[in-house]
Amino acid sequence: MTRMIRGSVLLAACVGLWSCSSDPTADLAGVPFKVVALPSVVFILQDSSQLIGFQLVDELGGSIPETWTITSTSPNFTVAIDSGFRPVFNTDGTLTLPVAQTEVRATITGTALGAANFTATAGGKSIVIPVNVTPNNTKFNAVFVPATPAPGDTVTMTVPSTFRLTPTSSVTFPGNLDPIIVARAADSMSLRFISAPTTDTTATVTLVQFFPNVPPSTFTSVARVTGTKSAVPFVKLPVTFSTTTPVGPPITATLATDFRYKTTSTFAFTGQTAPILNTISADSLVANLSVGPNVTVPLTVTRVIYRGAPQFEYTRSSLQSITSPVISNFPASLDVPGPQIGQQIVLTAGVGFTFSATALPSWGGKAAAVVSRTATTLTVKPTPGSAGNPSVTGVIAAAAPAFTLTLPAVLTTPLAMLGTVAPPMAGTNAFATAPLMPVNGVVDGFGPGGACDPTGGGTTCQFYSFTIAAAGSKTFTGTWSNTADIGLYFYNSALVNNGNFLCDAKGGGATAQPETCVVVFPAAGTYYVVANYYQYAASPTPPTWIQIMFN
Repeated sequence: MTRMIRGSVLLAACVGLWSCSSDPTADLAGVPFKVVALPSVVFILQDSSQLIGFQLVDELGGSIPETWTITSTSPNFTVAIDSGFRPVFNTDGTLTLPVAQTEVRATITGTALGAANFTATAGGKSIVIPVNVTPNNTKFNAVFVPATPAPGDTVTMTVPSTFRLTPTSSVTFPGNLDPIIVARAADSMSLRFISAPTTDTTATVTLVQFFPNVPPSTFTSVARVTGTKSAVPFVKLPVTFSTTTPVGPPITATLATDFRYKTTSTFAFTGQTAPILNTISADSLVANLSVGPNVTVPLTVTRVIYRGAPQFEYTRSSLQSITSPVISNFPASLDVPGPQIGQQIVLTAGVGFTFSATALPSWGGKAAAVVSRTATTLTVKPTPGSAGNPSVTGVIAAAAPAFTLTLPAVLTTPLAMLGTVAPPMAGTNAFATAPLMPVNGVVDGFGPGGACDPTGGGTTCQFYSFTIAAAGSKTFTGTWSNTADIGLYFYNSALVNNGNFLCDAKGGGATAQPETCVVVFPAAGTYYVVANYYQYAASPTPPTWIQIMFN
């Protein structure tokens, strides 16, 4: 009895909007007016149940006892009167439903996806209840034709009749390249796509609308699409090399016949010198590659495709590694192993090695200034503090002439430590006495300096002159010995700065070096560069040397 009382309380809460008229004088009392229901529209998951309550009321809202009839012929759901709701004791003391009931409750159970109605009738009044049976999970029975497409085949996906696709519905196959949608049906029940040849899984379809009343959501198909190229996992690049230990001549990388390179394919050795692609054969099966030294990893190729499906591009690495000759350094010599600060020295490459047009030596991370170059020599000014063997970018080995390498040089006599204090040049304290700076630049001891021009400001300044042979641009680079704040300002022969002649990080402070800029000179003639030193807490002392290079 306790269970029934609890159920009665729940139903009372469910249908609490109903009340009984207590006006015995009302003419409308007890006259059937309408059937009311809670809820009046049902949304129910497939294979789930939900309660619905009914009352026959008069115009005053009073409940009228009556015999009830539920009519339903829908395949989408069943409706059953709840025989355990508000029973009464009959004459023999047995609980039973009364013939006439003021309130009834029914159980609706969803059996199949769809939308339909049922009718509840009492006292000559009826109410029609719409019922929408919605999916109980995220799977649906989409049909794929063909389900095993060959590369490039178009697949048609048709959704069940109670579903609709939206104009922006997407189809993906998790773990695979996304398919390409080529058409959508006007009735929103199908679309056509081309799937990646390696696809072998169910589809995830977004923005599918359960017809007609449920907002779009995401579903997973029960059926799967299995591409004809999915039987053997495409994990490694199916390639055969003419040799995996190249020395000198190019190698060939031939794909299995079902695959193709594209003209836009790229070739790489991850973390190592990239090969040079010479040619790709007319049938797109064979790549001719020049391989540089120091390679010890597999070949990685982008934009590899299956024949017949160029829409889908794969990036894959070969199973085998390529191992090329090791060139870990090169021999070289200096004409002056112990130069003075600012002195030019010549770095000469040993037999079997040359320099590119952009080769640059550095000692301990300090780049030297290149004054002139030939195929086998670099005339340079090392930066103060340089010592030992340099690292050189732009080295070319005769064994691999197509590649420029960065290699340490092994000198016959390593560079002796250049001092960290350069001798100051005379005349750097004013425009009138500014020493002439050669085209290859200057290394100066940054002497006492002189008063700065108001254009650039500063605490003290160093003044240098230089000659420009013709109108055009020059690249200037300034480095110095410490973390002082230095700016470079440029003036014409009339000692005028036009506001754009400067190399200054402007607020970069003590860490703003090197200062590098491209300065455009309107005409040939004599110009000046002024190194402005700014003294403040973060830049307390001037440098012991400054190097200004231009070319």
